[in-house]
Order: sequence, then structure tokens, then C-alpha cells
Amino acid sequence: MMSRKWRDEQAPSYIDSVSSFLSENSFDLEFVSIDPDLIFNCEGLSVAFVFVTNWDCGNPELVFNRVQKLEARFKNLYVVVCLPTKEKKDSFQRSYFKFEREIGGPVTFVPIQGLEMGFEKMIKIALSGGGK
Repeated sequence: MMSRKWRDEQAPSYIDSVSSFLSENSFDLEFVSIDPDLIFNCEGLSVAFVFVTNWDCGNPELVFNRVQKLEARFKNLYVVVCLPTKEKKDSFQRSYFKFEREIGGPVTFVPIQGLEMGFEKMIKIALSGGGK
């Protein structure tokens, strides 16, 4: 399941390629009103994802406040963050500790370098049963 809100914030060509990729990996794509950006249901287990495609160095609290609200509702929650530049990586690292996230905590952050890696990582995590 994909959030309609998240879908509408992405380029249509990216959504088309994601849809094709998911279909090739035996996932049906349904657009719904949900709080996480995506939820994969695999063998009765739901794995929720926040997919940050454009890290805002000047406003990281948007992501961390959202994650804080979602982590109380989803046992298997992952945050995939696209960090293509050194500036964005450095900003994310500073913010991660500023917002007192725990390494190995209940929410796993998955930094990636490019958008194309995002769905590959999500599918691997979802198929592994959330890895937790």
C-alpha cells in the first residue's frame, strides 16, 4: 500500500517505475490514505516505511517528529532516507543524535544514496519479515 499523499509528492515517472518494480517482485500496489508512506504486507506481517526522498537540511524535525508519532503505532517501522550528498549525510547524522535516536532502537533508519535503491531495500526488509 502506498500513501496517496506521498505518491502525489513524487514525479509521475518515478511512481510508474516503482509500480513496475513492485509488480516484477510480485507486489500489488494500492493507493490509500495511510500515515506511513508505504506498508508492505508479507505473510500476515505488516512492515511500515517512511520514505524520505528529499532530505531537508534546514528542517529535519519534520521527519523526526513524524517518526516519533508513527513508532507508537507500528511495531515494524523503517525510515528510508535518500542522502545523495555529503551535506545531506552530515545534516542527517547531526539530526539523528540531536533528536536522541538510538542505534538499534525500535525504529530503524536506512540511509541510501539514490532513489532507485529505496524500493530495493524496502522489499528486502519486508520479505525478511521486517528483520526484527
